[in-house]
Amino acid sequence: MVNVLIINYNTQKLTNACICSVNKFTPDATIYVFDNSDKEPFVNTHKNVQVLDNTKSQIIDFNTILNKYENKTSYGAKSNFGTLKHCLSVDKCFDLINDNFILLDSDVLVKKDLTEIYDDKYIYVGDVFSEGLSKNLRLSPHVCFINVNKSKENNIRYFDEKRIVGLSKEGDDYDTGSSFYFDTVNFDSRKIKERDYIIHFGAASWSRKDASSINTWLKNHSILWDNKQLDKKKKYYSSVDSANIFICTHKDFTPIVHNEAYKIINARGIEPKLPLKDDFYSELYQFKYVADNLELPKYIGFCHYRRYFSFLDDIPNMDEIFSNYDAICSKPKILKGSVKEQYITCHSIEDLYIIGGIIAEKYPEQANMWKNFINGNILIPYNMFIMKREDFKEYIDFIFSILDEYIRIVGTDINKRIYDNYEKYIKRFYPNNSVEYQYRIGGYIAERLTNLFMMYKFKKIKTYPVIVTEDKYKQNKKDNP
Repeated sequence: MVNVLIINYNTQKLTNACICSVNKFTPDATIYVFDNSDKEPFVNTHKNVQVLDNTKSQIIDFNTILNKYENKTSYGAKSNFGTLKHCLSVDKCFDLINDNFILLDSDVLVKKDLTEIYDDKYIYVGDVFSEGLSKNLRLSPHVCFINVNKSKENNIRYFDEKRIVGLSKEGDDYDTGSSFYFDTVNFDSRKIKERDYIIHFGAASWSRKDASSINTWLKNHSILWDNKQLDKKKKYYSSVDSANIFICTHKDFTPIVHNEAYKIINARGIEPKLPLKDDFYSELYQFKYVADNLELPKYIGFCHYRRYFSFLDDIPNMDEIFSNYDAICSKPKILKGSVKEQYITCHSIEDLYIIGGIIAEKYPEQANMWKNFINGNILIPYNMFIMKREDFKEYIDFIFSILDEYIRIVGTDINKRIYDNYEKYIKRFYPNNSVEYQYRIGGYIAERLTNLFMMYKFKKIKTYPVIVTEDKYKQNKKDNP
């Protein structure tokens, strides 16, 4: 039997969705909700849920406990001592449940069977990282298995008043899960990546007043928790086996999508056989690796760790789309000036002229189309697309035949070329004002070549808006593809 513990604090809607997702993927679980709400008490409608009601301090009187501490720092006050309350609640459940359990945040949705991490051989199974109010390592409180029996046998608790955020002396603050992690380092444990098991709405969801963001998030991921949506959405998942959408990244991140059609491909974790080892090819490294090394399904797509097609997990039926369209791409930008003028503001225009010469030599039938494109004001950005397998292979051959010729002309040391032509490449605005940004010039050239390929290859293209996940790119008003 799997026990699951959720600490609830005025998050009725999120907690309810979390419970529904647990019941979908781990239907035999017994779920405990420790309710600390002072405005929105949890209303239980589930047969397998037991509510531990602390809405009126029936179990833990936080105010009385806080009054005995003198060192109540601003860290704790900012969150109304949420870390202390959360840790005390989990610690109390060591005794109330009196058995091992999986701890879940109230604002997560489960995406696979939690039985996989319910393992009595270990003192915990979970992710370990450092973030939040403290830089100390901690066991992820978003999802983890805690071996309560082993912990109690060894006098290990989840709450340590000497080390908790907001109570200790400055510089010795431990966030949720930190003291437990450091007290268990000498015991057998198993590490997992939390993103493999959950998706997380975000930190401090209990303090957010914007209900629309919660509703939107739950709607986007309704397939994980809303049983009424399952039959309705089956058609959207009929193409999972026939399509892969690769999420290109160069760093660890938490994707906002979970559909099995998505595959993460990390540039730092692959060894594609390409002529350069620097950043010139950007995400084209991953494109080429997929084309040369993986067994390709019927449809191939690409997005980025910070940019996704607006359909997110509701992936449309690809067979239906491609019965009416030839390809899928991001929604075009209508520029204030021409594509060439926009490129000048971001990069060195000489590269665009070199590319034009290569196209005229290698693909003379496309030369006029290229001129019309760079002198026009419509740009499909980001190298995001979905194509049929055979079209994707042709695309790779086309792109690399031009980029490889560019390298033959200008030389393989792209970084030196950027430095030697510093005044031509470096612009005054972010992010174009760094040489590191300009190192990836091949990726930016490829965006324009992607436009050319789609113009001459496809007659009908389906477009989708792009969702951007990083604030610094949402707020950037410059067109910087």
